[in-house]
Amino acid sequence: MREVKLGKSNPIIKDLKKKIRNNSDKNYFIIDDLSIIEIVKNKPNKIEQLFYCEELITKAETKETLNVIKERCDKVYSISKDTFISLSSKNNSAGILITMSHIEISKNSFKIDNYKRILITDKIEIPGNLGTIYRTADATGFDLIINVDSITSINHPKCIHSSRGTIFTVPTFSCSYKFVQKLLLENEMLPILGEPNEGESCFDFKFPSKLAIVVGNERYGINNMWYENPHQKIYIPMHGIMKSLNVGVATSILMYQVAKKDFKIKKD
Repeated sequence: MREVKLGKSNPIIKDLKKKIRNNSDKNYFIIDDLSIIEIVKNKPNKIEQLFYCEELITKAETKETLNVIKERCDKVYSISKDTFISLSSKNNSAGILITMSHIEISKNSFKIDNYKRILITDKIEIPGNLGTIYRTADATGFDLIINVDSITSINHPKCIHSSRGTIFTVPTFSCSYKFVQKLLLENEMLPILGEPNEGESCFDFKFPSKLAIVVGNERYGINNMWYENPHQKIYIPMHGIMKSLNVGVATSILMYQVAKKDFKIKKD
């Protein structure tokens, strides 16, 4: 590990700012949230760069985290408070920012038999919603999220923050609708489509032990092609004038309905 002090006009800082603006590489993550850094610091993901401001690091535990990352990272940069603030997305940052790679499950190594609770998102476009879904998936024991024809990406800053780091704990697979539908048909898995008001109430539905729930786009719902093959429909009963819930909220309710028997077992 070789530590270098950088100024605001250094090409490395300019390049990082450009990457923050563009956010074009889906496998490239920029993280300045200490709670998320705590999650990833001991995971096998490659930490590529570490930027830190000694003036902002005041707590002993934060210094310990910094030392752990220094041991894992070859590119360590010390920067001023002003430079750090110009990079950070948080007003109360703990003074550590890392860049890292995170590779999803590849099509070649993917085996659907390895997973029992699958959540399929269909063209989700708001990163905060996607992050919320990951956070709830982690809480409810869903062991795979398949993002189909996704409009947003898990490396979007708002997705990273709203997930609270669970994008690194829940296995992820991205593919097209045609690929996942073929996969489900070949494995005789009947997709369960989350609907606004059609099908069976999610509170009465008997969820199978192995399942794949599909939730749709914020504006247009689930892709119509899902209805051309065998499927089941469930909905969330509602009072009031609204016809549907935010997709992050609705998906969370469905996942907790699946997992509620687990919590009963733990309570007993």
